[in-house]
Amino acid sequence: MGNTGKDAEEREPLLASDEGSQRYKPRHKEETYPDAELLPPIYHASPGNIQEPSVAPAVNLIDKLETGVSPWRWWALLLFTIMSTTQNTAWICFSTILSSTKDYYSITDAQVERLVEVATIVWIPATLVMSPLVDRLGLRFGVIFSTCCIAIGAACRYFGGRSYVWILVGQTINGLAGPVICNNPVQLAAEWFPAHQRIVATGIAFNAQSIGVAVGFLFAPYIVSQPDDVPDLMRWLGVWAAASLALVCTFPKAPALPPSTTASAVKHGFLAGGKKLVRNKMFLLLAFAWAVCAGTIQAVISFLDQFMGDMKHNGHTYSDASIGVVGFVGNFSVIFGGVVIPLAIDVFSWHRQMKWVLLVTLLAVAGLLGAMAFLVCYYSGPWLSVWITGLPFILFCAIGGGVSPVFMELAGEHTFPVSEETAAAYLNIAYMFINISAMEAGNFLSTKVMLMGSGGAFAVCALLLLSLRRATGRISIDMPQTPA
Repeated sequence: MGNTGKDAEEREPLLASDEGSQRYKPRHKEETYPDAELLPPIYHASPGNIQEPSVAPAVNLIDKLETGVSPWRWWALLLFTIMSTTQNTAWICFSTILSSTKDYYSITDAQVERLVEVATIVWIPATLVMSPLVDRLGLRFGVIFSTCCIAIGAACRYFGGRSYVWILVGQTINGLAGPVICNNPVQLAAEWFPAHQRIVATGIAFNAQSIGVAVGFLFAPYIVSQPDDVPDLMRWLGVWAAASLALVCTFPKAPALPPSTTASAVKHGFLAGGKKLVRNKMFLLLAFAWAVCAGTIQAVISFLDQFMGDMKHNGHTYSDASIGVVGFVGNFSVIFGGVVIPLAIDVFSWHRQMKWVLLVTLLAVAGLLGAMAFLVCYYSGPWLSVWITGLPFILFCAIGGGVSPVFMELAGEHTFPVSEETAAAYLNIAYMFINISAMEAGNFLSTKVMLMGSGGAFAVCALLLLSLRRATGRISIDMPQTPA
């Protein structure tokens, strides 16, 4: 047997390296694993059937572990997507009908903004509570509980009438669903999908948020044409939330058989895993790059009207309607990129090359931000239209959508056996701080400085990722035949 105690603790990061991954491969059937106490326990999905790697032979841990793919995985993914879409539509709707909201509730611009910002304010404390609960009670509990919060928030908004306090309470309760929506797509993918479908499932589940935002931009202005139409919107959102809750209550329990070997690993949860993450240099590098990139993406999308609304080219000023269309298409392109880029990784078996996929996409995003800065701030030649100016933004959104699941999956590889949800939660906590800072900075920076600075931030993150080791934590176990 290998070393224990402090020596084993120091050597644990080797699990995510090529050398460490070889420990999972016995040289013959009756041999135990070298340094077996460094491995996470593996168990069959049935309760009570836990194999301790320090005493069990290797053949019991890996060779005889039964796996299977459940057809219900797509239903689970659909229900998660419905939950995320419903929550984000309710979250963004008031900012898309700003004038009507102000008039109906007799409030100011700042109070309308607070209806949107409250979700960000409650996100971190809600994560500190929800992540340990989901660790203990499971993903199904997290999804159903979050959808209940969405439905209760919708009821507060509808029955609150013209009371701003009740509307704010409803938005706050709706925001409590945010941690599961942001942090648990990777857990959904790991628990339900085989290794060659994990990143696509993560991309769909994570970017379902953008579907909700896009629907909010289209749905709310369609229902509300004047202030007195606001109650109609609240009623429709309530019906939608109730229907979503009825569907989500059918969210299936964990599959009878794990979809992959690592799906059966007993993993470190939010508290124990957090202690390990702060000592993991590769995770810290990913967390910094993710926070900067995701925060910048959100800031650029939020300030689209500032970038384009006041710019005049050859005597032409972009209207609010045309800018809104560009924003709507951009949000849907996030969904497109969030599926296509992960799908390419699965189809071409680039799982071990995800670092390079990420690096190329970050450099592409930096170039698109430079193109946006040139078109908005410098170019005044012929053939300029809102779509020519908006095209780099739409491509930026599409590639940015693909960045998110790659970051999440890379974090899962570099931090195994910390749970995927725990790694995602700490990534998003870092992102929230950077996002708030970027949004505040955007209120004071010029368009040129904002765009050029954002492009530079992406380029710097791409260079930093050159030092990221190749990720083989789960891949070497679940996909051992994939060529390196």
